[in-house]
Amino acid sequence: MSTLEIKKCAVCSKLFQSLGTNVCAPCSEKIDQDFHTVRDYIYNAGEDVGVKEIVENTDVPEKTVLYLLKEGRLSQKNVRLDGRLKCAVCGAEISKGKLCSKCSDVWSNENKRLTVDRVNNPVNRPVMKTGNKMYTHHSNI
Repeated sequence: MSTLEIKKCAVCSKLFQSLGTNVCAPCSEKIDQDFHTVRDYIYNAGEDVGVKEIVENTDVPEKTVLYLLKEGRLSQKNVRLDGRLKCAVCGAEISKGKLCSKCSDVWSNENKRLTVDRVNNPVNRPVMKTGNKMYTHHSNI
């Protein structure tokens, strides 16, 4: 059973009750409308278009266009990103998400290493998780 959380909307910054999304219902509806506008524009353009051109011809904010690209709701094969999406770690150009493939691999490998370390190290094994806090058993061996 899911519980409601109070979150700050990633678009308008208002507080709202969420079942997991980071965008409130009114902003989500607006993003859906903007998605259809941008998708139709790209389809009718018939050629590669840049983000700047999309913004100028649809009146959809650049932030929304980039959000739709990051989330994978718009295909990049018809959109020139012109370097607008950057890896959150190293700043390399990316086509979607928040990390480039190199940083994503490093993150994944480090996560695997930490998981193996935790399994192999019984000294600091977590015994209980409550909310956002982890209570850890410490051995004096």
